[in-house]
This record gives sequence, structure tokens and C-alpha cells, in this order.
Amino acid sequence: QTIFEGGMTAKDVVGQSVATIARLADLPIPEGTKVILAKADGPGEADLLSKEKMCPVMAVYGYTTFDEALSIAQTNLELEGKGH
Repeated sequence: QTIFEGGMTAKDVVGQSVATIARLADLPIPEGTKVILAKADGPGEADLLSKEKMCPVMAVYGYTTFDEALSIAQTNLELEGKGH
């Protein structure tokens, strides 16, 4: 993946613009795009996208109930989000 190398955030994407990240990933995006949304396979350890990325890429998750959404958020918080 472009965003992660060996399970860690790739140094080439930290603090970079959407255009730069899209170019590195060979991803066509409309001009003026401010954030890249990427569908994650699951929360926490289920997908690297759940980790901190330090770039304008956000993971999105499917859910059916509010409680499920809270569980996803809590799982991701437990992964790398505490202390920020």
C-alpha cells in the first residue's frame, strides 16, 4: 500500500497533500479533492487503514446500528488513538 510500509505509516505520505498521495498511489482524483476516503475491511487490527495515518486519508466503515458505530470508534481508539 502507498500509505503503509511494513505496517507503519510511510514517510513519503506524512503531511503530504491529497494530490501528492493520489499521485503516489496512481489514483485519479478530481481537482480540488480535499480528503481521500478509503473503505476499510474492518476496525482495529482488521485493517491497516484503522491506524493513524497523519495525512488526508480517512477510513470509512459500514455499520447498521449506532451501537455498532460506537464499537468501531472505540476499537480504533484502542488501536492507536489514546493519548492524542
